[in-house]
Amino acid sequence: MQFSQGWWKAELTGGAGLDFTTIDRGGDILATIAAEYEFPASERITLGLRFIPLLMYKPNGNDDDTVWGGGLGFATRYYPLGSPYYGWYAELEGHGIVHEEKIRGNTSTFNFLIGSGIGYRFHNNWHGAVKFEHISNGNLDTRNQSTNTISLAIGYTFSALKR
Repeated sequence: MQFSQGWWKAELTGGAGLDFTTIDRGGDILATIAAEYEFPASERITLGLRFIPLLMYKPNGNDDDTVWGGGLGFATRYYPLGSPYYGWYAELEGHGIVHEEKIRGNTSTFNFLIGSGIGYRFHNNWHGAVKFEHISNGNLDTRNQSTNTISLAIGYTFSALKR
């Protein structure tokens, strides 16, 4: 691992809820802002330490039940083509999130936000991705009605990568 050769990036993600569970999540909205320190783990794999200072989950049509929170987590990316750490990538991410309000059908104020996605990092330090994201308390509390979203992400890397 080459922690000292990493780079800082910011990412804004937003998506719409999917109706996979007994509670209709269609029309729900999930948005996050993340700051990440990403660093090489090998020639094609990176690891990232992530901080989510802002998470917003809004149930369809109900502003009173909007959930605000934040969290910490990690990400790993695999860059199969082209120059290392540019071009297409696949990613997995996981976070612990805390919030004061509860998500409808979920009795915990601590949940896990996990996701997977496919993205593209451009040589001008911008990137974009499509993600599937899942929020659940992992059965740490009595009710664990999960929520799933399809999200779009856009981000920027603040320190230039070596090409």
